Amino acid sequence: MDRSFDMCSNHNWRRLSYLIFVFLFVSANDAAMLEKISTVMLKQLKIQKLKEKFRIHDLDHNGFITNHELRYVMSTTDKQARKIVDKATDKQVRKIIKAADVDNDGQISFDEFVKFIENDEK
Repeated sequence: MDRSFDMCSNHNWRRLSYLIFVFLFVSANDAAMLEKISTVMLKQLKIQKLKEKFRIHDLDHNGFITNHELRYVMSTTDKQARKIVDKATDKQVRKIIKAADVDNDGQISFDEFVKFIENDEK
């Protein structure tokens, strides 16, 4: 699964580079085109960042985040997160998984991760 993310990442960056190239050479009179390109570029960047975040949490690179992986990453990534996790219980970690786990399989897929992050940002 990790390899497919890498291929997607390279493809997305090539695509983004092309969009930047087009963006620079599109006439200023075509405001709608510029807006659409900007929107696509921002969406690609957001997806790339989400894939990177997901990859950090998916320790075994099987395409899912488990309770164990989430707790481990939360406890090791940064000082502020460690303070939270030191006080976090397994029950609280399971609660986070349950909130994001749409299909109730006990783990978080990439699609579930994206939906959870987008809902959290609202």
